[in-house]
Amino acid sequence: MFPSVAVRSRCARFFLAAVIGLFAASATPATASADEPPVITDFTWYNPYDRCFVFYGFVVDEYPWSVFVAFGGVAGYNGTVAYEDGFFAVVLDLPDSTFGNASAIAVDVLNQESEVVDTFVF
Repeated sequence: MFPSVAVRSRCARFFLAAVIGLFAASATPATASADEPPVITDFTWYNPYDRCFVFYGFVVDEYPWSVFVAFGGVAGYNGTVAYEDGFFAVVLDLPDSTFGNASAIAVDVLNQESEVVDTFVF
């Protein structure tokens, strides 16, 4: 099985293997207590080349595969659903000069929201 990866640009096809590599290297997922809001435990990015930006991380929830992760800031995008171990990723085609905050928030099936997390893109 492969992680849920939202693909929005031509650079995504080439780097999809890299994102799946990140997923394959992931640790055993953490478990969450029932009826608790999701927690994004890691959110970061990398720019493998030119305009291609990969935003990824992990979310902890009792049902991580049902958590919707929405992005904002320079990573503005509708979002994606986390995989069964909590891994999520999106690959975007952004201008070379992109810098600023990228944010993420997770919402679970009980409509509970995580805290907003961000990372600085430079």
